[in-house]
Formats: sequence, C-alpha cells, structure tokens
Amino acid sequence: MKKIRSQQENIELNRAEQKIGKTVLESLPVNYAVILGKKCDLNCIMCGQHKIQRRIFSRNWEQKVPNEIVNEIIDLSKYAKDVLISGGEPLIYPQALQIYQGVSKDHHCTLSIMTNGNSLDENWIKRICSKHFGHLIISVDAATERTYSYIRRNGIFSKVLESTKKIRKISKSNSHPQISWWFVVMKHNYNEIIPFIELAIKHKVNSVALSLINYQRPRFYLENPLYDRSKARELLAIAKKADKLALREGIGLLDRISPSVFIKYPDLGPKELNLTDKKSISKFGKIHCDFFWTTLKVERGSVWACPWVKKKYRNIPFEHKKQNLQSMWNTELLQEARKKMLMGEYDSVCGSYCPIYLKWKMGHG
Repeated sequence: MKKIRSQQENIELNRAEQKIGKTVLESLPVNYAVILGKKCDLNCIMCGQHKIQRRIFSRNWEQKVPNEIVNEIIDLSKYAKDVLISGGEPLIYPQALQIYQGVSKDHHCTLSIMTNGNSLDENWIKRICSKHFGHLIISVDAATERTYSYIRRNGIFSKVLESTKKIRKISKSNSHPQISWWFVVMKHNYNEIIPFIELAIKHKVNSVALSLINYQRPRFYLENPLYDRSKARELLAIAKKADKLALREGIGLLDRISPSVFIKYPDLGPKELNLTDKKSISKFGKIHCDFFWTTLKVERGSVWACPWVKKKYRNIPFEHKKQNLQSMWNTELLQEARKKMLMGEYDSVCGSYCPIYLKWKMGHG
C-alpha cells in the first residue's frame, strides 16, 4: 500500500481512484463515522435503543467501540477531513472527549457530532464553537414542548433550544459550526413540520432533514403516515410548502418524505415516472455517490461504508482480533459493493431509505 504523508495527498489520491473506478483502494478513508455505543439518556418512541438499554443494565455488558479502535481512528484522522461520532448518545461516553482531543491536534480534520442535544453542557458548547469542529446534528422531531416530551421521553426541549442559541452567541457566526436539526415524521408530529422549520430559522440553524419513521418495522405501523393514503397526500402538500419556505429563507432542506411517498404510491408521483419498471429507471443515468470510496463507518467489531446500505453490506465483521481499520477498508464485501455501484446495480446495494437512491428513482439522479 502506498505510504500517504498528508491529508491533501490522501484526498487527491482518493479522488483519482474514484475517477478510474478502482475497487481496491490505496487511499485511506476521507471520513469516519463512529458509533461509540448503544447507551442513551432518552427513551424515544420510534427507537429500539431502550430495549438494548435493558440488556446492557440487566447483563452488565455494553457493546462500545474498543479503545484500540478509538486510538487508530485518532491516528488516521490526520489523513481525513472529518470524524463523526454518534450512538446511542455519544456525549455520555468518555471516548467522545478522547476523540475530540485527538482530532483537534491536527488542524485539518474536524469532529462532528450526532446527538439528541440533552448532554450539551458548557464545556461541549465551547468545543463545538472551536475551529476543530465541523457539523452538529441534533435530533429534535418536534416544534412544541408537548410533542417533544411525548416523542423524546426524558428529554428537555428548552435545553436543546437554549444550547443552539448559546452556540450561535459564542461562535458569533451563522456558518460555523454548521448546525442541522433532524425531524422523524410520524402521525404524532407531521402537522408540526412547517413550525419546526420556522423554529430552526429563528435559531439560525443551517439545515433541516425530514425523514419518515421506519415503516419496515411492524411495531411502528400505527405511527407511520404512509399507511394512510389521505395522510400521504397531505404529507406531499406539506413537503411542497416546506421546500418553498426553505428556499425563501435560505435554509437547507433534505426532504426524504416525497420520494418515500412516491415509492409507496407511484400514482401520486410525476406521471412520466414508472417506479416499478427498471427499464424506465435506467434512463436516469448513474447515481452520484462516493460513500463506498470516502467513508468508513465503525461500530464495535464491524464496519460498513454507507448508513443506508442493504443488510448484506452492513456490519461487516472483523475476521480476527488483530485486524485493523486499514485492512477492513478493502474487505471483500466493500470491494463487491464498489463494483456493483460502478456497474449501476444500485437495487442490490442501496437501501430503500437512502436519500440519494430515492432521488435517483424519482429521476433526479
């Protein structure tokens, strides 16, 4: 493997390998996404983590990322752009601070965090406002205290709002750090989508993401608006309003609602599209996605590249204890996934929740 000396050299080599369609890479990952563990301080209605919590505390075990992997990520971060940490709730893990301190030694790599926002204390707010920080993603799911308390149990809505305000006040910038609020759409909150975006604008949030509750899990059936055709129509109208509002106010919007509705009810989508006909899908060209070439997602004992990939390519296990992240970067399943992406076999790789895949199916690839 080629000896890489700097972040810039790694990025340039990575781009070159993507361009020629290499599947065995000499470049290292440009981005890391680390799931520190499954523990969380909330008990959200749409999340299965609380069941894992019971197993953790009843059996006294925890599937957290080993320290040797954390140390390797810190060492490799000097060749990377960004390290994203998530959970569970990442900020309740000591490794979160360890990774921040390790990554911040190199001025070129940034740390990003996906959090529920309830563990953002004064120290973390100061770190988030530093030049070493990249992107703060907060799961909010509501525009009112009442709805938030119902969905995100044990959470404090006012604390999330106050933390966002403090970050903007201390940083004295609306562009650094980048702040995103996420919203999982369900029957209990879909009528708060527009107020949610308005609240995000008020708090100087850079972007919002709207995604539907996981309809592949039977226990979420009653909370999923997709199983009610009239509500699906209503969701499309709300998504259209949301798009206009975001465009007018200059806030980024990731809409995963409309594509999901069109997949469930093709007749509600653009008339020229037939989403069940692979021949008509093929005319949309290639998907522009670089996840399998740039990103390595790490969990205890396994890796994968894309958060929305099909089950076969998720949680690829380490073959032995001494195997490191560099060797896992070119594991056979990741090579296979890269080949299929190059060949346009997206249906066998991409999961139905992938926003890039859904947009491609809509003809906007």
